[in-house]
Amino acid sequence: MISGAVVNVLDFGADPSGLTECSANIQAAIDSLHSTAVGRKGGTVFFPTGTYLISSPLTIVPGITGNATTTSLVGEDRSSTTIKWSGVSAPANGMIVCTDYSIYANGGAVWQNFALNGNNVATREIGRAHV
Repeated sequence: MISGAVVNVLDFGADPSGLTECSANIQAAIDSLHSTAVGRKGGTVFFPTGTYLISSPLTIVPGITGNATTTSLVGEDRSSTTIKWSGVSAPANGMIVCTDYSIYANGGAVWQNFALNGNNVATREIGRAHV
């Protein structure tokens, strides 16, 4: 379910071909949902059909108020949208990381309609870290 502000990773330069590393592009899309400049406190990052290579974990942080906010990562379709690890070594805390456990525990982080591919390196796909 998509609600609130919606950003498309393609608008941030992510390449769905599976040939180009997209960590910074996707992270910029996530971060834009928490921009104090536009008063955003969460929303949805949309991934159209494709394969998106990442070599650094995607990080979801608390909203600008410090409270858990809904941040959704939504693919077009699980069978045609993949986030794939391209790093040399496994990420310490997972491919997607919530920096505040309350975001995940209180239903404030939703991931749906895409596949995660650890590329036989990243065995921990979803994680949490306290920063």
